Amino acid sequence: MKKLLAYGSVFALPLVAPLVAFAQATAAVGTGATDVLGTFGNLVSQATIIVGALALLVFIFGIVRYVIASNEEDKAKGRSFMIWGIIGLFVMVSVWGLVGFLGNTLQVGPDTGSFTPSCPPGQQYDPNTGACGL
Repeated sequence: MKKLLAYGSVFALPLVAPLVAFAQATAAVGTGATDVLGTFGNLVSQATIIVGALALLVFIFGIVRYVIASNEEDKAKGRSFMIWGIIGLFVMVSVWGLVGFLGNTLQVGPDTGSFTPSCPPGQQYDPNTGACGL
């Protein structure tokens, strides 16, 4: 069992690594309801990816356990893992879709709103040229 968890964590690392690599520190949090809902939606979306990856690992673990089982009791346990993995995947995809639907309906999220890039100190953003300048 320990070997399976060790191998599973090695296979899960490529799924989780991009979330860690692209994490950004924010200096200030917005105060509006749109910012709060957008932040909540982003957190739920990232958590859904992680939990969905775990559900996929549970499903794969069930398949492996079912295939290598020698008696009916072990096959039933493997079948149970596969069923719970499918249920977990269904719930995670449903939550992901619900958050996306609510985000589009309320017009919050990364694809909505205006974008104003931050400029170095002493410079201002010029919307005509699309660059920072004095």
